[in-house]
Amino acid sequence: MKKALIFYLSAVLVVVLLSTCEHKPDIVPALKPIVDTTHPVAICSPDTIYFTNTILPLIVSNCAMTGCHDAITHAEGLNLTSYSQIIKYVSPGNPTGSRLYRNMIGLDDIMPPAGPLSQAQLDAFNKWITQGAKNNTCNDGGGPCDTMNVSFSASLVPVINNYCKGCHNASTSSGSVNLDNYNGVLTVANNGQLIGGITGKLSAMPKYGQPLSSCNISKFRQWIKEGAKNN
Repeated sequence: MKKALIFYLSAVLVVVLLSTCEHKPDIVPALKPIVDTTHPVAICSPDTIYFTNTILPLIVSNCAMTGCHDAITHAEGLNLTSYSQIIKYVSPGNPTGSRLYRNMIGLDDIMPPAGPLSQAQLDAFNKWITQGAKNNTCNDGGGPCDTMNVSFSASLVPVINNYCKGCHNASTSSGSVNLDNYNGVLTVANNGQLIGGITGKLSAMPKYGQPLSSCNISKFRQWIKEGAKNN
């Protein structure tokens, strides 16, 4: 009888404990992806001119170099090193109503004083304004990078003209580097300044804006590897 009573009390205790102890499964909160909605990066479209990729390096290289419209000198009160500053002199949708573009094509002051921009550069600036002068950017590393047919004139000169030549030309030759011609580019290719600059291992170039894409850097490397020919 005593053993039966003990067994009965033990069974009651187990039931009570089970009824008061509720096991809740561990809840792991879902991780929310970090999305930059303030400055989305698109895949580059050939029909769009992007500020960060094309316009900013073009302006920095030709207008915001040391002694002109950089953040330190800001000649005539103009600092053209960022979108917020540049857009002050641009009328979105109206190229000829934009002070910056009018100067570039010589309707008002002639800028840059070292020489006019190429027609391709002017066309790009015109198209960017016509498309709304947006603070946009794109990633051109999303597609294949062709380094099999790299030539100096077709592959590298357009990049140099847009990103580098405004600061490194016969008139300014910032850092004693002149990229006006093949011989000047060859000099910095041979002494390591070219790759050191565009990869950021030396003084990071371009000074403002987005660095060269990995594809463009690969083209410079391949050109040097193949003998840095004037082709």
